[in-house]
Amino acid sequence: CCQWPCRSWTCVSDRDPEADFSPNLLNSVVFLVTTAAQVATFAANYKGRPYMTPLFENKFLLGTLVVSTLCLWAAALEIFPDLNEYLQLTPMPSNEFRVALVRLMATDLFGSLAVE
Repeated sequence: CCQWPCRSWTCVSDRDPEADFSPNLLNSVVFLVTTAAQVATFAANYKGRPYMTPLFENKFLLGTLVVSTLCLWAAALEIFPDLNEYLQLTPMPSNEFRVALVRLMATDLFGSLAVE
């Protein structure tokens, strides 16, 4: 069960749902990917004229989306270890894994924007 990419995972059925949170690779990757997907969905579904300010004219919203995306990519690449510690993310097993994770997040973001 759960053999890729890290053999130290345990099956969901082996975990105690009442136990305190303990960071692991699975929940770190799920947090990064789902948060990136939420940012991408918000950016892709934001409609501008005629009912709201267009995204590129809404500087606060655009800045928030850009900073959120950059922080997620920085966390995935482990550029700022203090950020990862604050977010309780576990270290990624390899550089190739980090790059693949960021590629997945970028593909989701740009793919969502392209489709919309």
